[in-house]
Amino acid sequence: MGTDRSELARTPCPCGHGEIVVTHCEPDHPWPTKSKRLETSLDCKSCRETYALEDRSGWNDLGPVVLVECSEVAARAKRQAAYESAAAELMSSPGVQNLVERFVRRLEAEPSVAALYRLLEANRLIVETEGTFRKKLKRLGGAEGWARDHAQYYFHLPYIIILLGSDEPAVAAAVARVKALSDAASAEIPAVGQPIVKRFPK
Repeated sequence: MGTDRSELARTPCPCGHGEIVVTHCEPDHPWPTKSKRLETSLDCKSCRETYALEDRSGWNDLGPVVLVECSEVAARAKRQAAYESAAAELMSSPGVQNLVERFVRRLEAEPSVAALYRLLEANRLIVETEGTFRKKLKRLGGAEGWARDHAQYYFHLPYIIILLGSDEPAVAAAVARVKALSDAASAEIPAVGQPIVKRFPK
């Protein structure tokens, strides 16, 4: 099984002594859309010390491909590390662990799967259909398994607090701090100049 490649862009690097090349890659099989991707290269050693190519392709689109400063990439990596550390600290804290145990007991108290589904749906802790929820509940071993699996993500904690009808100012403040760090880590860093390749549908 091969891959069809077609050049999308070839342009001088910032210093003019090398080239930036972007190539469109499409695997040669019956379902290529899911595997379409871009390959990028910057063949200038001098520019690679200052700049990096960033492919910002998403689920449904390819591109844009932009040039960014290496210092910005390093700063973003530090923000990501700070977020991950804060999230891990939050989720392992006694306050959150206590919250999870109360959440487990509350879900186990529901008299039926239908009642459990209604409770979770009403508190915005679930978005799938009841049929899908039943399958997942069975796969996770019941209410306790589902509760622990769901409670491992910090962004579910505010809804768990509401469901329990409790007041958790320390946890709420920590969640807000982690969310701020997450937003900072995922913020798009500035591009240098215009995109090498603009966004287009897969």
